[in-house]
Amino acid sequence: MTKSRIFLLLLLFFIAGVAVRSLTALSYVLILYFSSGAGILLAIGVSQKNKIMLVLGFGAFLFVFGIFRFEQASQLLIQPENRERVVFRGIVSQDPVRKASVQELTVRIHERDGQLSAPFNALVTLRKYPEYTLGDDIIFSGELKKPENFDAFDYVSYLRGKSIVAVSGFPRAEKIDKEALPLARMYLSRIKHAFEEKIDLFFPEPHAALLKGLLLGERALLPEDFLNALKATGTTHIVALSGYNITLVGALMLRFLLKFAVPFRAAFWIACMLIALFVVMTGAAASVVRAGIMGVLVLVAQQEGRAYHMTNALVFAAMLMIVQNPYILRFDTGFQLSFLATCGILYLPSRIEPFAARVKYSVLQSIQKERRVLSREDRGSRWGEIFEKTFIETASAQIFVLPLLMYIFGSISLISIIANIAVLFAVPYAMGWGFAVTAIGFFADSFARAIAVVPWVLLSYIIHTVEWFSRVPYAAVSLYFFPWYACVFGYALIIFWIMRTRKDTIHFNGKNSQ
Repeated sequence: MTKSRIFLLLLLFFIAGVAVRSLTALSYVLILYFSSGAGILLAIGVSQKNKIMLVLGFGAFLFVFGIFRFEQASQLLIQPENRERVVFRGIVSQDPVRKASVQELTVRIHERDGQLSAPFNALVTLRKYPEYTLGDDIIFSGELKKPENFDAFDYVSYLRGKSIVAVSGFPRAEKIDKEALPLARMYLSRIKHAFEEKIDLFFPEPHAALLKGLLLGERALLPEDFLNALKATGTTHIVALSGYNITLVGALMLRFLLKFAVPFRAAFWIACMLIALFVVMTGAAASVVRAGIMGVLVLVAQQEGRAYHMTNALVFAAMLMIVQNPYILRFDTGFQLSFLATCGILYLPSRIEPFAARVKYSVLQSIQKERRVLSREDRGSRWGEIFEKTFIETASAQIFVLPLLMYIFGSISLISIIANIAVLFAVPYAMGWGFAVTAIGFFADSFARAIAVVPWVLLSYIIHTVEWFSRVPYAAVSLYFFPWYACVFGYALIIFWIMRTRKDTIHFNGKNSQ
């Protein structure tokens, strides 16, 4: 067993420990047995110089460490007592979510009824005005209670993914102070708000709301009819900012630069810097940082070429995120989509390319029946190749996230694959051009207005395409029974397909490392 495989196996042991603890509570006696077993395996491995026993022993210890890390995070999520009325004080720790008639604040509570308490996060819903901002220090007076699930939605787990353990509906609020957070955090928040204002300045509705969803994950202001259309077509994920979007943008950036004869190494660093700039200018929220990491991993894969080494890098990045917040493994859909979409873009294109090439050749051959051999011009122009690669990567990401989307939303869109391919090839272009126009608007307002027509056309295409597909009869069918093991089975089939057609090399336009 190579060192690379051992490293990957050890990372998976830790992730497995977090996963097991997130699914069920474990007694301390059972954890003690695991720890004792790990010690025995290590002792055998050291005494007999048995490599397998050493790996299993270290892996068992990492498994236990994963359990303890989740347990530690659970202890930090203090469970509040349900009270009819309580006075509590806290700081707005995330940018408020503003909806049509209300605003939702994530508040880090540190004081209850005048007494200091262990801090915990609460979701506080207030009327739309007066508006509150990140860093405001506020005293609330009202009900503070544990969240409850409603209908078929696991609302408690959804909030746990955001480290929120309490909710409060429409308490009285009085601002005590403002900007009570570190200066860097406040500065990033101001950049994000300035970014939103520029989007509103350059784009009409619903285009502005859609661009905010694509770039910032803000979908609260999207029209309800359009949100229903996204759900019917299985394209809701495009407005939940994750690595799913940024991975597509990162791959497009690199390919675009390579097509204009930019050296690969220079193109790689330019694309990485653009992703970093995007993360900073959109506020550097935790979800955006995670998405940016996944996007950079795609660029690293294109630089290194080998899928074999990228597996370790991808799992290592996921492990670091899970160490920081163990709850994201099970409860954060954005993280799950980011990870799976990145897997799709890394491992499926080389398996889809032959099929796409056959389809493309058949189409061109039917158009030009008199010619048996097609020239390079017939196979497509420079822009056609970029479109083809984007199409393949879009299909790859969509295939990899489909089982999870079916499990989460409890429905399957019969036109999901077609609708996603029709829409998603335009998403990275809309994001790239929209981000460029907004960023340029800070320095050259008139020029930004002039080129804003490009992302406006792309956003219009996305809106009208989604609405058109949503009107197809029986576009979406509810799944009355799609349990977690059906989702696992779906991914088992995808992994089997990858292993059966295993290739050590990731093929990219511009580099092919053996």
